[in-house]
Amino acid sequence: MKYISGLFAIAMVVGLLSCEKKEETQEPFASFDVSPSYGSVSTIFIFDASDSYAESGSPDDLQIRWDWDGDMTFDTEYSPSMIRKHQFNYPGTYKVVLEVSNSDGWSSRQSTVIDIFADSIPPQAYFSVTPDTSCVNTILYFCAAASVSNLNTPSTELQFRWDWNNDGIWDTPYMPDTSIYHKYTDFGNFKIILEVKNSVALTDTTSRKIFVYDI
Repeated sequence: MKYISGLFAIAMVVGLLSCEKKEETQEPFASFDVSPSYGSVSTIFIFDASDSYAESGSPDDLQIRWDWDGDMTFDTEYSPSMIRKHQFNYPGTYKVVLEVSNSDGWSSRQSTVIDIFADSIPPQAYFSVTPDTSCVNTILYFCAAASVSNLNTPSTELQFRWDWNNDGIWDTPYMPDTSIYHKYTDFGNFKIILEVKNSVALTDTTSRKIFVYDI
C-alpha cells in the first residue's frame, strides 16, 4: 500500500510540473491595426502590431514578421519592431498576415484583408443650377453629372453631397445621384457647396453663389 501511495504522489508531482510547463510555454497573442483601412497604389500603410503580447517568455524577445500577399511566404525577416510601413504596387485585394513568435519558440498569426485601388487622382467637382436666379420657393434643379473622375474609377462610383448655404453642415449624405432638387424658403444670397468623393475616398469641392429674391 505504501508503494502504491508513493507512486500516486510521484504521479501528482509530475502532473503538476507538466501543467506548470504548459503554462510557461503558451503561444503569444498576435494582433495588429492598419491605417488607413484601404487605399490606392500610392498609399503608404502603417501596420501596428503593438497590441501583440507574450503570455510566457520575455516580452522584450517578441519577434514579428509580415506576409503582404497571403501566399504564406513571409516577405520580411523576424524583427522586434512592432510598426511597419508598406506600399502595394498593384491594385487588388490583399490578405496581410502577421506572425508573432516568443522567446520559447511559440508563434501565432493574425490576418486581415485590404483593398488596393489603382486610382490615386481626386475627382473634379462641377455642377450647374437651373434657374440660376429665382424667387423664394422656386424649385431649383442641381446637376453634377459633369463632375469627372479618371480612367481608373468609373464615374458611376462617384458620390455627391450638398451644403445649401455654406454653413459647414452638409445638408445631404453622400449619394450616387448626380442630380437633386432644392428650394429656398428665405430670400438672400446663398453659397452652395458640392463635394464629390471617389471609390478611394479622395474628394474635391466646388461652389457657386445664387441669389434668391423675395416675391
